[in-house]
Amino acid sequence: MVISGLLGLSNKISFFEMETIGERMSYITAIVCLAGSFILLPYFFWILMRTPLEEVRTVGFKKKYGLMYEDIKPRDRLILTFYILFVLKRFTYVLNAFTVYS
Repeated sequence: MVISGLLGLSNKISFFEMETIGERMSYITAIVCLAGSFILLPYFFWILMRTPLEEVRTVGFKKKYGLMYEDIKPRDRLILTFYILFVLKRFTYVLNAFTVYS
């Protein structure tokens, strides 16, 4: 999502100067992807980290947020941070690649 967002926003012209609907949709998709990457994902991780472990283990929480920690048994908070650290590592890699090579 970060890569598609950064590539979509790398265009040097403004939204109103774009000639085709495809260019405008690409720009809007880039904004949505970056918003999802930098606003929604951290928000869901924050929900996961602030929720007590007993509630994280319940069936209702798993139905609602289970994809956030799929295949991980929530024994303690350190284990739940696995995906957060993985995503942060990927963000760092992608942002580093785009800033160094641009």
